[in-house]
Amino acid sequence: MSVKMGRIGVAGLAVGAVLLGTTGSATAVVAPGQQAAATPPAPNSITGAMVKDGTLYAVDIAPAVVAWFTTIYDNSVTSGSVKDGTLVLNDFSAGVKVALKGDPGAAGPAGTTGAVGPTGETGPQGPAGVWSGAHWGTVLRNTIGAGSAEMRPTSTLAPVGVGALELNTGTSTDKAAFGNEVDFVGDQVSAITALGFTVYTTGENNARATNNMPSISFEINPNLAASTRTYSSMVFAPNNTAPGAWTALDARDDSLGKVWGLTGADMPCNINGARCTWTELQAALNDGGPGATVYSLSITKGRDFEFHGAADKLVYNGNVFDFEPTGVK
Repeated sequence: MSVKMGRIGVAGLAVGAVLLGTTGSATAVVAPGQQAAATPPAPNSITGAMVKDGTLYAVDIAPAVVAWFTTIYDNSVTSGSVKDGTLVLNDFSAGVKVALKGDPGAAGPAGTTGAVGPTGETGPQGPAGVWSGAHWGTVLRNTIGAGSAEMRPTSTLAPVGVGALELNTGTSTDKAAFGNEVDFVGDQVSAITALGFTVYTTGENNARATNNMPSISFEINPNLAASTRTYSSMVFAPNNTAPGAWTALDARDDSLGKVWGLTGADMPCNINGARCTWTELQAALNDGGPGATVYSLSITKGRDFEFHGAADKLVYNGNVFDFEPTGVK
């Protein structure tokens, strides 16, 4: 029996002697019943003993084969790349990449709430608040019977804000008055450059009379040359507006007609007689006297007809007064 030794015996690696480039072999020929005698290996030969005792070196292998074993190809993994940290995902085959991903894991539990941070520093004290409703309220001396005027939220869309001045007179003898007796004292009537308000009325109100509406009322000193009277009410009493709606009225608009009147039997533009337009009223008050001045400004209703409605957005010169549940703004 002959035995040819020309293969590397590492981990069962089967690479042929031709591939390895060896040039010799160790051969022993024995007769039956005789023990084979060892034949020394030829140069460049590889024996099992060399693999076993660690004397197999690169010089024992053809250079091309050494290069093949030592070249690191794409998608290959070596112990060196693991050790020096250069192993990346592209070093693995496509199949291994898929296997490494695995199925997504279940979501982890929510983390605990962190500790409350420290309280911030208190800011500086702000300026003192100013109550915008100062000097506005029910004019008690002009309120009669069950007449009422209250600032409340409105069930409709108010002209400004969320509230309005609600006006109620249950009978023809009631009167409601809401105004300011302080801030406008001494104003010249001739210096009024803007005046008006926005009114909400109903069909029931309109059915009672053609001019069943709230009024803008000034208490004034007429200061007429032709009269010694020192008190009169100057009243804007418009005709009915559309029911179920808010209507803005410019009290200085002459197209509204003769809607201004003065109280007092000897007064021109008499409220119980021939009323005037705004322009006619100004002419009547300018008779050569010192000129009419204001005592107070109010929104009133009565005494004339039952009424249930509201007013808002009072305009006086450069001011717009908004009636809200919390006050006049």
